[in-house]
Amino acid sequence: MQQFTITLLRHGETVAPKNLNGATDVALSRLGKQQMLNAASKLSDIDCTVTSPLQRCFIMAQTIASQWQVPLSIEQQIAEMNFGDWDGHPFDELYQQSPNTNG
Repeated sequence: MQQFTITLLRHGETVAPKNLNGATDVALSRLGKQQMLNAASKLSDIDCTVTSPLQRCFIMAQTIASQWQVPLSIEQQIAEMNFGDWDGHPFDELYQQSPNTNG
């Protein structure tokens, strides 16, 4: 029986770290890019890279795939959740609009 190892990397800090950024396509901050590069430096034996289409994931996945010279697959099915009207808004603003939900 063949074994596979799947390594999951969450994106690093974004340029809007205090927002509810589900489907909102925000970029990584400088720190977020460095966080991803640090995590990528610890990877080994990569056969392929799979990513969400959003730039905070895709750009670093593209970098990793290029460094390792492996295929890159962009998968809409693993895109971040859309939070509807709340998506992309600062948490503080959302708490003010719905004060009973910040338990």
